[in-house]
Amino acid sequence: MLNFSATRGDLLLFSELTVLQVSDQQTKSSSIPPGNDNFGVDLTIFGEIYDFAAGYRFYNQDDLELYGYAGLRYMHVDANADASPPPTKLNLAGELGDDWIDPIVGIHAKWRFSPTLALQGRIEVGGWSSQPQESHMLTATLNQNLNERWSLNYFYRYMKVDYASDDFIYDLKIKGPGFGATYLF
Repeated sequence: MLNFSATRGDLLLFSELTVLQVSDQQTKSSSIPPGNDNFGVDLTIFGEIYDFAAGYRFYNQDDLELYGYAGLRYMHVDANADASPPPTKLNLAGELGDDWIDPIVGIHAKWRFSPTLALQGRIEVGGWSSQPQESHMLTATLNQNLNERWSLNYFYRYMKVDYASDDFIYDLKIKGPGFGATYLF
C-alpha cells in the first residue's frame, strides 16, 4: 500500500495504491461419472486498487479537521484457477478478471490530541457506475510523530467490494491491521 496526500489551506488531494495477492491450494474430489477423481486446485487472485480524490476542509476547530472528498477508484482483478491432474469431464482451469472505475465520496477526519499523537480516519462509499456493485471502506490510523519530518502510522482497515459483470462476480472483504511510515516534505 502506498499513499500520497497534500494539503494547502482548506484543500486536500490524495492518491493511494493498494496491491493484493491471495493464493490457495485445495484437494478436491469429483463425483461426476465415470468415477471419483481426486485433484488439486491452485487458485490465485491478484488485484490493484488506485484511488484519486480531492477534498475541501469544512471544519477546523480545537485540533479537529474534517474534510469532505470525492474522487475515482480504479480496480483491476485477475483470478487464475488450475486443476492438477485435470479431473475427467470437469474443466476447472481458466482465467477471469475485469477492471472498472467507480466514483467515491467520503469524509476524512484528523484529530491532534497531543503534540506527538494524532488520530485520522476515512469513511467512504462508492460503486455507482453502470454495473451492479457497491463498495465501502473504513480506515482508522494512529500517527506518532518522531520529529518534524517522520512519523509512524498504526492503522486498521475494513473494505468491502461487491461487483458483477457478465460472467465475473467479485465479492471482496479486506480487513486487518497495518503499519507504515510517513515523510513530510
